[in-house]
Amino acid sequence: MMTGRLAQVTGPSKLLVFQDVGVAQGMTNSCASVVHSGQLLMINLDTLRSEIQDYVETRGMALFQGFSRAEDIPAVYWDVNAHPDFRDFVNVAEKAGARLITMFANEFSSDVVEDAEQRLESLPREERRELESRLRKIRGYTGFICQIELSFDLAPRVYVFDLHTDWYEDLNDILDQIEEAESEDEDDTPLGGSYFSKN
Repeated sequence: MMTGRLAQVTGPSKLLVFQDVGVAQGMTNSCASVVHSGQLLMINLDTLRSEIQDYVETRGMALFQGFSRAEDIPAVYWDVNAHPDFRDFVNVAEKAGARLITMFANEFSSDVVEDAEQRLESLPREERRELESRLRKIRGYTGFICQIELSFDLAPRVYVFDLHTDWYEDLNDILDQIEEAESEDEDDTPLGGSYFSKN
């Protein structure tokens, strides 16, 4: 059941905005962002995915449902922080002569959280508890669209628009912390195995 007070309707995509972050969890399509501590937070990009498909089709371009091309080299990335509107990217692709845009919509799976939880043992207790709490919240977004990537080719480069939800960025930060801790553990391990004294 939905709780909280509707704060406003904002932006060209008519996204519903709620004052309580908890309102967004459990909603899959009708709410894409919420207001928290005065900031607009992206929660679910599913509505945006439909808008992109409709807009690309109105421009007479083909939309190819593909996988992430983030590993394609060389790639040039759109500045989504300064220019977050996907229409600007699509318009540039059209002016550049592109007739096909590839879209990758990443549906979040709790498997990522479960894997991260199993790797927390390498962290100090207090830090581990904090990350466990953050991971529990992120698990609630299972099934949400956490990333949308648009791309088009203009030889010899691939041009990419890559948008993530705020909580997916938080998850990446957590994974970076875990990897850093694991790396430090490996650096502390003596060559040849565990340390022992010959005295």
